[in-house]
Amino acid sequence: MALPVEERVDLVDTLTMTYDGKPIGLDKAPRAKAILCDQIFRLAVDERDALIRDLMTSIDGLPHDPDTVAAAWGKEIRRRIAEIESGEAKLLTWEECDKSAQAAIAAVRSGGKRRKRHG
Repeated sequence: MALPVEERVDLVDTLTMTYDGKPIGLDKAPRAKAILCDQIFRLAVDERDALIRDLMTSIDGLPHDPDTVAAAWGKEIRRRIAEIESGEAKLLTWEECDKSAQAAIAAVRSGGKRRKRHG
């Protein structure tokens, strides 16, 4: 179901409003956000999936179609296996991993900085 003309105009106006030359985000325009979300949630699942992939691509410039993602993960997995087999990767025991994770959690909870992860 399409939006009535007055709501479409309101949405477009709200999304393109600026203050001192800076766009006003949806957090400052709750009605526009509600209208936009309502329209998005009316899309079929595959249409929402395509929209999400398009939005992700617009953010990081990387394609997010399933075949490209699967190919990239396949390449990454092969790279990691090669590092393990060559001895380049430092593997941790479960105890070492758990100890490191617990230390990181404790640091975050105490307001400290997290240590750089292994790898």
